[in-house]
Amino acid sequence: MRRHYERVSTYLDAHPWIPISLLAALAILYCLPALLSPFWVGNDAWSNLLPVIHYRNSIINQHTFPFFTDLWYGGRLQWQNPLWNFLYLPSTLVWLIMPLDWGTDIVYLGHLIFILLVARKLASLFLGAEIERISAAIILVSPALPAFTAGQSEKILSWGWVLLALYFLLDQNKTMTQRGVVSGLCLGVIPITGSNYYTLYAAILLLPLAASFKNRKLFACLVLGALIGLVHLPSVWYLFGQSRANAGQSIREFSLSFAGILSSLSIGLAKPFGWETWAPIGIPMVYLFFRTVFLKVKSKIAFTLSEKSLGLALLVLVLLATSLAYQGHHLMDPFRVPARAVAFIALVVTLFVLMVRDGREKTNTRIFLVASALQVGILSFMIQPYGAAYSPYDPQAQILADVLKSDNAKNAWISMRELNDMYIQLFSRKTEFPSRTFITAIWDRQ
Repeated sequence: MRRHYERVSTYLDAHPWIPISLLAALAILYCLPALLSPFWVGNDAWSNLLPVIHYRNSIINQHTFPFFTDLWYGGRLQWQNPLWNFLYLPSTLVWLIMPLDWGTDIVYLGHLIFILLVARKLASLFLGAEIERISAAIILVSPALPAFTAGQSEKILSWGWVLLALYFLLDQNKTMTQRGVVSGLCLGVIPITGSNYYTLYAAILLLPLAASFKNRKLFACLVLGALIGLVHLPSVWYLFGQSRANAGQSIREFSLSFAGILSSLSIGLAKPFGWETWAPIGIPMVYLFFRTVFLKVKSKIAFTLSEKSLGLALLVLVLLATSLAYQGHHLMDPFRVPARAVAFIALVVTLFVLMVRDGREKTNTRIFLVASALQVGILSFMIQPYGAAYSPYDPQAQILADVLKSDNAKNAWISMRELNDMYIQLFSRKTEFPSRTFITAIWDRQ
């Protein structure tokens, strides 16, 4: 068995196009239900596309620079949307060239492939065999998969840049300047994608890790590179000091317990049940993490500064996920879903296992990696993104949105029966809407 494994691994090492093709094929297979449908479903997909709708309308229909839109709050500056991602050119160019539905498919699928390939590259810093790298890539992409199910564009666009920042920061074959500048640029891209949560979490992870190398040039270059992210500041600065609607309720509902964090990392299920708390890296990886820490403590082997920095990041992220860091103040109210930190907790745990991998334990680590990848792979197809027969941005559905906001948006909600009756009146035929349309159709004025 071992000889067969080594033979396969050697063959894959000699033909790198095979693992790349395999990861791309897995991405396509995972997204297939959504790709075969008229539109990528999900309330967050539809609402998060509002900035795209606005700048598409400005450029394509009105032939103006996307500065102001009258399609949002009755008229507002487009860049005041916290999810504003117009300056993130890889997706903006696709959405301007392609129809909205095709562009969404290309952007989402393209970024999933990007994440998998970057994850494989990051794993190559610590793992020699190609099978192990593929397994690690599957584990590293797992915390990002709920974003594809829910259609949270900003997470989809940013997760690959988080992993790429880690790759350049940890690649000791590059100079300190190269490591600092490029990892900093990757960190700066994250807010440009509109991912405000992940900007905070990535900074919590990357800054202590960069400081652990005790190289001023590296740290300074990282900070300077990350400054490009300040172009996103106008989109969020006015939110500072303001309390989000029902922030306290959301913080209470979406806080994880310590047991919930372990459950989420192990099997992907934790209270409150849903995709917000889904971040499995597999039972074997969770076991390996605690085993590694236990053996180091038992053997009285000192933790390196890099390992300590990961421990510090893990502590802060756990305090955030459990909402303990939210208590006694309202500074964190804009980040009103504490459970979202669990994705970075999963990343830190996985990274710790890869970095502290003991040469004497390589065989066991290999078994754990492959077993966890198999578990995560099976679980991931339980939360595949799916498709919808309708888009709220379809011209017919947009007429409904116009009718709904004709009273200056005095009503925020409408029943399914009222919505269907309205549709019948407008189009003289009975059509059943998907259960979420009544929410998404009025997102553009909330």
